[in-house]
Formats: sequence, C-alpha cells, structure tokens
Amino acid sequence: MANVEWLKIYVDLFDNRKFRLLEIENPKDGDLCIAIFFKLLVMAARMNGFVCFNEDKSYTKQQLSNLLNRNQKQVERALKLLKQYTLIDDIGKKNFIKIHGWDKYQNSEAIGEINRIGRAAYMREYRKKRKEGQQTKETGDNSTDSDVTSNVTRDITSNVTDDESNNTDKNRTEKKENSRRRSKEDEIRKAVLKKKKSLDTIKDKISINDYNYLKNLLDKKKLDEFNAEYMKLIQEIESIDK
Repeated sequence: MANVEWLKIYVDLFDNRKFRLLEIENPKDGDLCIAIFFKLLVMAARMNGFVCFNEDKSYTKQQLSNLLNRNQKQVERALKLLKQYTLIDDIGKKNFIKIHGWDKYQNSEAIGEINRIGRAAYMREYRKKRKEGQQTKETGDNSTDSDVTSNVTRDITSNVTDDESNNTDKNRTEKKENSRRRSKEDEIRKAVLKKKKSLDTIKDKISINDYNYLKNLLDKKKLDEFNAEYMKLIQEIESIDK
C-alpha cells in the first residue's frame, strides 16, 4: 500500500450534511468525533484509506486508543457515531477501519503517481551526483583531453536520455489520467440524468422544497446524499400509500 505525505481536504467540508448533523444531534461528542475523524484521515493516508496496523492486521482497541490519545470509551463512542453517519466503514473479518469515499475524494492512484514521479526525480539526482563523483575521481594528472570529453559526453547523453524517458512516462500517465477522468465524468453525467428521471416520477408526491433540494443535489453531482434522501422519501411515500 502507498505511503503518502499529504491528503486533500475540501474547504466546504463542514458544510457537508453528515458533519452538520453529527455536531447538531450529538452536541456532547460532536467535537470529539471530528477530532478523531481527522486523526483517522491522517492515519489512513499511510494505508490507502485504511486504518490498520499493516495489510494483514488491525489495531487493537488499546493501540487505537493510544494512537488517538483518547481513552477507550471515547474512541468507541466516536467510532460508533462515525459509522452511524457513514463517515467510516468496517471492512471484512479483519475489522479494518476504512474512510468512507476515500477513493472518490483522495484519488489514491494520482497521489501514488506523484510519489512515483518524486522517486524518479530523486534517482535522477542520485545518478547525476554519482557520475560527477566518478568523473572527479577518474580525472587526474594522467587524464587526457579525450578522457574528459568522453566523460562529459557520456553524462550529457545519459541526462538527455533520462529526461526523454521521464517526459514519455509523464505524457503516458497524463493521458491515462485524462482518459479515466473523462470516463468517470461520463458515468456521473449518465447517473445524474437517470436519477433526474426517477425524481420526476415522484414530483407530484413530494413537496416543492423536497423536490428542489434533491434537484440541487443532482446539479452539484452529490449522488450519495441524493440517494440517501431519495430513499427516505420513497419510504415515506410507500408508508402513506399503505
């Protein structure tokens, strides 16, 4: 799993309905949950969205409590509420904690690619310094103009080859990212159109405020929030029909 050095935080994060309801409906533990959530985010950045000891082992309750610098009861309350508001998930028998929507919002592949490019730059600098050291060692009283010219030519050729190779890799990566992004945008656009049709089928059975609210979610492409609210309205409509 990738080990990244940064993560993305949207500036309108606290306008998210989940965070707002979490704070409003749980005034005693709201701040506690948010503080723990951000610590979990940082921990998850080291394991591609998972909070775990390693790829095969989860943290014990005591370990998690120590890392979060909170007592176990506080951690248990916070985790329960974060799961309730679908900000985190439990994954499989290993009981890993996963940040909900990590792949959608953090784009692990892109972050991993940034790290890969950073490592490539480091290796170029390392090879350059190593060659410079070899050139200095080989150049002495017995060195000829031909030797010096040969070393310089070799270094320049090697650097040009490295740069061309890296530019090719970068262009290939950008094309793949653009293709994935266009494909994802196309999927979202189709999903929005489909959900707008579904919304129109119940337009006469819901209030204008509910309709406008759901339509606004679709316009902003907030599909997860739309799905949750839409299902609630469907259940209300079904209960009334009964």
